[in-house]
Amino acid sequence: FDVILACEVLYWGGWDLLQEDTRETLLRTMLACSGSSTKILVGFTVRDARRELGFLRDCEQHFHCRVARPAARDDSSSASVQNAKEGDIVLVVLERRSVHAGELLVT
Repeated sequence: FDVILACEVLYWGGWDLLQEDTRETLLRTMLACSGSSTKILVGFTVRDARRELGFLRDCEQHFHCRVARPAARDDSSSASVQNAKEGDIVLVVLERRSVHAGELLVT
């Protein structure tokens, strides 16, 4: 894909303690659907900043991450999100660091 749009895909109520968190599955899906020229735009409302920050840190292993909203003051998407408050709307642009054949498969 050239562009992938994802909105409010980080929301997870966690109502059932035995229910698996969706962040790992979401990251695997993003890796499977993206190539070297794909841009992924992820928009979300901050509800659990620690959880959402953890997801972005996991993404940074595979993607160049840039926060488009709120305006980033530096190159660190983690720092921008860390300063976000509950209810803030965040837009992150992700681009693959590199694509390896094995990453194209969803496991």
